[in-house]
Amino acid sequence: MLQDISNLCMNCMMDKGEEETCSACGFNNATENESGYIPLRTEIKERYIIGNVLDSNDEGVTYIGWDKENDCSVRVREFYPEKIASRDKDGVKLVVNTDNDLLFSQYLGEFINLARKLEECTDLNNIFKVTDVFEENGTAYHVTENVKTITLREFLLRNGGLLTWDQFKPLVSPVISALSILHSKGIIHGGISPETLHVGRDGIIRVTGFCVQSVRMENSDLPSQLYPGYAAIEQYGYDGKFGTWTDVYSITAVIFRVLVGNPPPEATERVSSDHMIIPAKIVETMPQNLLNTMAKGLAIMANDRIKSMDKLKSGLFSQNNGVVGSPTIAIQGIGKKTVSEDNPELIEDDLGEESNKKYVFIALGLTLLILLIVFFFIWKLIISPNLSANNDSSSKATTSSDITSSQTVSDDLPDGATTVVPQCIGKKLSEVLSDVETALTLKFVVIEKNYSNEYERNTIFYQSIEADTTVDEGTTIEIKISLGPEMIKVPVVRSMTLEDAKLTLVFAGFQLDNIIIMQKDDNTVEDGKVVGTDIDSGMTVSADSTIIIYQCNNPNGTNHGGGNSGGNNNNGGGTNNSSSNSSNVSSDNSSSKASSEESNSSNSSTEATTSTESGEG
Repeated sequence: MLQDISNLCMNCMMDKGEEETCSACGFNNATENESGYIPLRTEIKERYIIGNVLDSNDEGVTYIGWDKENDCSVRVREFYPEKIASRDKDGVKLVVNTDNDLLFSQYLGEFINLARKLEECTDLNNIFKVTDVFEENGTAYHVTENVKTITLREFLLRNGGLLTWDQFKPLVSPVISALSILHSKGIIHGGISPETLHVGRDGIIRVTGFCVQSVRMENSDLPSQLYPGYAAIEQYGYDGKFGTWTDVYSITAVIFRVLVGNPPPEATERVSSDHMIIPAKIVETMPQNLLNTMAKGLAIMANDRIKSMDKLKSGLFSQNNGVVGSPTIAIQGIGKKTVSEDNPELIEDDLGEESNKKYVFIALGLTLLILLIVFFFIWKLIISPNLSANNDSSSKATTSSDITSSQTVSDDLPDGATTVVPQCIGKKLSEVLSDVETALTLKFVVIEKNYSNEYERNTIFYQSIEADTTVDEGTTIEIKISLGPEMIKVPVVRSMTLEDAKLTLVFAGFQLDNIIIMQKDDNTVEDGKVVGTDIDSGMTVSADSTIIIYQCNNPNGTNHGGGNSGGNNNNGGGTNNSSSNSSNVSSDNSSSKASSEESNSSNSSTEATTSTESGEG
């Protein structure tokens, strides 16, 4: 238990001791929050101590906080719509602006209602769990657990810019399932993007950024916060209601970004010119059902789009897993994929321009399509069951961004179906879920994460139902995951690039969020390379330890093969602890901050990502 609250760092909520500047994160506790935000160290509900601002938008602001009752750090979200309310002279209470009382009350009620619904989702691992909801200071708050995470965007930038489908599907599958559960409770997100999906060191992607609906719509009473490329057309005020299909568009756009390296064009641009470019080498590795489902999930108009997360998941994880194979394959329903004249490595999708120009005929087209499908099945099943050659010509759709799969997969599991529990112990959860049948027929819930000297990091060491047991499809398997050994050895990182050093420490077992970057003048190491760490290499420390990487910040620095200088340890891996207090050391404000936006050119996304990361610090 932390005995002295005054020693808390107001940025990371760790014990900083008597020092003004936190050695763990470099935050100076003499700093104050910007005007308009609750001052640091303010106590609300006689329980929560308010810290530094984590993020804000036109609905409210999120602070890091300390829960005195449970002695742990938390996240405190305050309803604070600056357009219709302002801070009182005491710096804490909110005062509603003139003539906005009714509007404020309406949105306050939505904020509380959303928080209450999220509070009920205690078994959902893919969100930050809401632990408290209360009203105070003329507004409302909700408190969530504080899990160390980084955004999916940052995660991708640190992993080459993109992932393969085999790598990403076990990560995104639980997210889609979680969104389905949230939809069943009437919660529609409206802002799903790589910025609001956070990746934890436990391998779980958590959905963040829940807001009142008006923030996710243009032309509303509150300024909107939309994510270009991920926001659906109905969020921009075009025809179409806000619904579950809105989140379908966003999560499909996220999948597109992860696999291709760039987000789809903004929905408003796609209305007039609907082209998407995918590198041929990426298309050739994609299962046909994945391409089909992505096109349906990214249909511009809501009426043409997949409507539910369950149907999206069924399409993504269907058994039709044959890869496309040819860079000039014709895809039904959206025209042909042709090799681009400007770059033969790129494939250009003609995503239904003809239908985009004639949206007034969409309803008529859909009606005719339904009649054609009905006629086709009557012909195939009743009149001429032996004539199957007409399948392709009878089932083509002409709706925008729609691809019809050559195989039909049931959206629902058959009643009374059973399956066999796989062997999970000793495997990573991603390995278990890489089997499509397992991912579709069983649910896995992580109930505990503990250090273990017997099992490697991120491997399962317990499953609630033994392997080879026959169970009903849909059964939940509780699992426990190893965090690896509790004590780890500090590796040598001297003379490495900053990124190589961070990766080396992560692979050794350090938490990414516990790695701090600081700069140091050193004539024995090439400028930009790593001088060492504040903990000598070879030492054994806790996996939860904070470790500082010292990066050379000397334009005249040269690489002398890792020679010894000042407080450097002879093994080249660390620096003497006393050097951390040198006046030549300055904190990097954010070792994990992405230095640029994603490249707009998909075939150079990996190269652009590498260059931005290497320039960090």
